[in-house]
Amino acid sequence: MLLTASALNGGTLRRRMLRMFTRRMLIFLLAGLSTTAGMAQSARMVEPFLPSTASAWKPFANSPTVKSTTDGIAFPLPFAKPFLPFSAERDRVAWDKAVSFNLAPPIAFELDLFCAHPDSMRKFGLYFKSGNGWYVANKALTHAGRQTLTFSKSDFSIEGEVAGWNQIDGIRISPWRGTLLRNTELILHRLSTLEGQSVVLVRGTSSCPDDGARMVAAKTTERISRLLIEAGIGHALLTDDDLFKGLPSTATLVLLPYNPNPTAAQFSALQAFLQRGGKLGVFYGSSPALAAAMGFKLGSYVKADRPDVWRAIAFEDPSAWGLAPRIWQKSLNLFTISPSTPDSRTIAWWQDARGARRPEAAIVFSPKGFWMSHILLSDDQASKRDMLVSLCAHLDPSLWIPAAQRAIRQAGRINDFTSLSQAVAELQRRIPEAANPAAVQALLGEVSDLAARIPAAMTSGHPAEALQMARRQRQCLLRADAAVQRPKPGEFVGIWDHDGTGFIPGDWPATAALLAKRGVNALFPNVAWGGCAHYPSKFLPASQTFRLYGDQIAAALEAAKANRQQLHAWIVLWKLDGAPADFIERMKKEGRLQVTASGATRPWLSPHHPANRALMLNVIEEIAQLYPQLDGIHLDYVRLPDSLSCYASTTRARFELATGRKVVHWPADVQRNGPRNADFRRWRTEEITSFVAEARARLRSAVANMKLSAAVYGAVAPDGGNIAQYWPEWLRRNLVDFLTPMNYTESSAEFSSWLHTQTRFPQAEGRLIPGIGVTADESRLDPAQVARQIMLARQAGCPGVMLFSLTGTLRDETLPILCNGILRPLP
Repeated sequence: MLLTASALNGGTLRRRMLRMFTRRMLIFLLAGLSTTAGMAQSARMVEPFLPSTASAWKPFANSPTVKSTTDGIAFPLPFAKPFLPFSAERDRVAWDKAVSFNLAPPIAFELDLFCAHPDSMRKFGLYFKSGNGWYVANKALTHAGRQTLTFSKSDFSIEGEVAGWNQIDGIRISPWRGTLLRNTELILHRLSTLEGQSVVLVRGTSSCPDDGARMVAAKTTERISRLLIEAGIGHALLTDDDLFKGLPSTATLVLLPYNPNPTAAQFSALQAFLQRGGKLGVFYGSSPALAAAMGFKLGSYVKADRPDVWRAIAFEDPSAWGLAPRIWQKSLNLFTISPSTPDSRTIAWWQDARGARRPEAAIVFSPKGFWMSHILLSDDQASKRDMLVSLCAHLDPSLWIPAAQRAIRQAGRINDFTSLSQAVAELQRRIPEAANPAAVQALLGEVSDLAARIPAAMTSGHPAEALQMARRQRQCLLRADAAVQRPKPGEFVGIWDHDGTGFIPGDWPATAALLAKRGVNALFPNVAWGGCAHYPSKFLPASQTFRLYGDQIAAALEAAKANRQQLHAWIVLWKLDGAPADFIERMKKEGRLQVTASGATRPWLSPHHPANRALMLNVIEEIAQLYPQLDGIHLDYVRLPDSLSCYASTTRARFELATGRKVVHWPADVQRNGPRNADFRRWRTEEITSFVAEARARLRSAVANMKLSAAVYGAVAPDGGNIAQYWPEWLRRNLVDFLTPMNYTESSAEFSSWLHTQTRFPQAEGRLIPGIGVTADESRLDPAQVARQIMLARQAGCPGVMLFSLTGTLRDETLPILCNGILRPLP
């Protein structure tokens, strides 16, 4: 139902819309009750937090007593000030309950809770006691109000000696005090599991040729497991070495995230599984026999000769699979695969950076399963989650039900909204703030119409259709949420480009123009590393990017200025990614690489070596002199990687010279618990700070008005911590014009807490531009989450934001939504 803009000024039609939506939601919820049987196969209650059981929760270490509420148990958080029983090192409260559980089957746990002031809590700790140890996981609350925290089994670390997940005899709840000191309470409603035995993931172990491959297998398996958890699909985890026992009789679908060379026994187990009607999903396999058993023909290993060859997966018929037109993935190598039987076919192809179809198949499909020609990488995770659901559910249709139920439940849960009805009501109220009220009203009208149709799809046995409608509801709400938020005149909106080539290598004008239309006014392309450069440098070897596409600073600068955008040259210090092998070998021979305590070298230049410091300073000066029209130089990795290095002889000599004392036992005396550790940590940090000071002086000498900025960690330690970075000192000494703390988190509460701390450092006012992790490893944000963090940055007084990073997801999904509201370009 569409309403005219004039009708929106009155309240009558708005109230009518809400009443109609409420009725439809009631029908929707009632219908949902009739479909919970499918979900019961994948969920089990662990702790209902019944008010009558409050006394079973015993305070730990003088924590306050819990109390009953109408629908849960309230855990008091007396965090207004440090309380006497706890020292600064034990800033938490905790409660224990004795239980007796076998928690081996679940793959994840979901905790339903409420907290009005999550910024008073740094992390929420969930502990399971087992034997003489604990399984421990900590997470930040996402926002104020009711929410669900999901803990994957892989989130848990081990303290002490555990007896196993099958022997759990206690639960501990342990919130940690945050940076904003205030009293509040945490109301817990239910703790349930996500589990299932029909889908099995097999982590590669003995099928992998070496430790490096096994590490890739572990990470890839965890990635796919998390995506399935997010989609509401429970599953079991095995390893290659479990296959000799045979696959569980309950298994219908087995996924091989990266199991390249199954042994004869493993192949026999997989073949037997196929023969009894099981289905397989294989990623980047290299077994011709397994491919043939599924109706495919394995080709050969191929490697891209340039980085723009395989950039996306495009299905032949995306609508039939319920997927986006393109699923972004930047692969540099493949193991080609093709159909070999009449009932097998190619369902998706690779595309290059310009969107042209490549001849290589991305995914082939048969009645026995699917096969992807590479592993599933970490980019475009939301689209890959949807792709996994579709592929798996086409092989096991029962999976549509839990996936649809999860999508229905999540449709309205954007930012602080806890339900579809709340989201619609609040967005309806804010319609007058939108630049195009009629468009927002149409989106909300579509949400309401879908709410009436989804129950019928579920009850009539069409969960796949319900899933698509719930996804569409969420998209409508994301668009409406962005549209009712206003842009801020003069706001700095920057974007990091990790590749340094724009969206399409060789076409900076297209990238700059598109970003300008979508509200981005500052570009930060990565143009140099510790061992290569994307421009003609006298000091660094030419990168492959420079050899293929030419001078990226010159191309980006011309395009940015044509679109009235700032351009800051992003330099990654010390790190040698992309450096030629002969350069790295020369650095090793000259003793310029970082060295561990055991004497092993790392592919990082040591910031303590004078020649390395001179190299990086020369690069900074060179870029400024070659491109004086640049708005700034942006430094990254202005730090050490961790505490494992550097313990080279040059480091020792410089430390002893600076402190005037010899180190008797090197490196033991300067490592943790060593007598010189504190001195060494302070010295490392001052070394980094002094480099920033030198960079400031060299840049001012080269081009006086060119800005110097740096990407920094959000959290800081007074001695610089393991990474030797204490950036508040850079601000205090005016060594930088601005900093971009990388506040990558999916929690708006955590983002706000970090800003609260950061903006209170001396000289921080107006000089912090927080980084938002749209597609970072640490966070994946939908447009509503990005908009929320932009608003929090504004409230903290920040002059703008930085977005990480320039990806297809940002281009096609995030910016098109945000530029209609909060990032709408102003005249």
